[in-house]
Amino acid sequence: MRWDIRHFHNRWLPVGKRRADVVVSVRAQTEELGGDGADHCIGFLLDKSGSMDKADDPLGRGLSRMAVAKEAMLVALSTLRPGTVFFVVAYDARPQVVMPPQVFESVETINGMQRFRELEHGGSTKFSRAIERAASLFSAYPDHVRHALFLTDGRNDPEDDRETKEGRGLIALLAALDDSIAFSARGIGLDWDPAALRRIAEATMGDVAALPIDPSGITEDFRRIVGAAQTRSVRDVRLCLSVPRTSRLVSATQTSPTNMDLRGRTRSEGRVSNIPLGSWGAETRDYLLSFEFDPLPSGERMMVCRPSLEVNGQTVAGTAPVAVEWTRDGHLSARIDTAVAHYRGEAEKSREIDAGLAALTAGDEVAATERLGRAVQLARSSEDSEMLERLAGVVEVVDAELGTIRLRRGASKAAVMDLDVSSTRTVRARLPDGARAA
Repeated sequence: MRWDIRHFHNRWLPVGKRRADVVVSVRAQTEELGGDGADHCIGFLLDKSGSMDKADDPLGRGLSRMAVAKEAMLVALSTLRPGTVFFVVAYDARPQVVMPPQVFESVETINGMQRFRELEHGGSTKFSRAIERAASLFSAYPDHVRHALFLTDGRNDPEDDRETKEGRGLIALLAALDDSIAFSARGIGLDWDPAALRRIAEATMGDVAALPIDPSGITEDFRRIVGAAQTRSVRDVRLCLSVPRTSRLVSATQTSPTNMDLRGRTRSEGRVSNIPLGSWGAETRDYLLSFEFDPLPSGERMMVCRPSLEVNGQTVAGTAPVAVEWTRDGHLSARIDTAVAHYRGEAEKSREIDAGLAALTAGDEVAATERLGRAVQLARSSEDSEMLERLAGVVEVVDAELGTIRLRRGASKAAVMDLDVSSTRTVRARLPDGARAA
């Protein structure tokens, strides 16, 4: 199994500068990771609250959200590879194991199919109870690559964040989840809260999206989730940073394929910071790390960190140390590494979208126009055509290069929600071929 790890940063710092940003790029080679040989456990978490009775079917068949979701989930189940462990938990305020953990052989042999077909909706919604039950089921398969499809159509019970006699609140539960369980969070309809699903996805290094109204689009998304989960063949990857006493890690963010704050996942022991990166297939992910230190005189050089990669507890790759040098030469210190500059822009784009949508919700049209206009300008600069298309659903773009926009009157709720949950998606930097690796 082959892994590559590279880093990019601004080597030269002006005198007095006490901060450095470093992009670390990690790649798992395609030819070494075919997706075979790994054991997988996939959980399906289906909202069965009362609101799942609503019908959004554009084909006029009168199908409820529950019926559409069940239909799509059955198709997804049929795409499981023989030997894959799976289970289905339906939930409202309480979880119900509809299909217990079992090894998939064929749709015809599934235990619990009748219970699944007869499943009825009703009750309120508590995400924590469903996630806690799924975590318990996943715990029986610690050596498997584990992934969950989490579906809801509504807002979580406001009391669910708090710990009760029923169990831990959602916030504490997500913080305590095993690092190697990822959730694909999906919202169906127009009544769910994008922020709540983003919280679940970010806490588990998963992904989040708004499902289309078209049932065929929902089915395709479910198939894609299951297919992608089964291509992952490594369950535990970690970025290790050896940091000298003179340097301190202050932030860690995944920057591609999405922006994701990793500070809450970072663990430090002595002078080594350990960042869990979740399960992997054949892919590339990039990270932006920020360090602070006391500045040295001009001409002095200092090591900031030395990155390495651990897979299932074994070091598999490393790079040369990240070092900086202070200078009074303005030409040298003015050079900006293109990868660092790119991901700073992508992070700003995500912040501007979030701030713009928050202002729009608060009725502050001046602030919303300013922030979303800046997001358009940044998306144009990074050639992010997908984000420009999403932004165009909420604003009218007058001049993308200048960030001149008008708020779109009558923008659909679906367009706003789609932009909200997609705000963390990024365009990958065009990194140079030369690797700074050991």
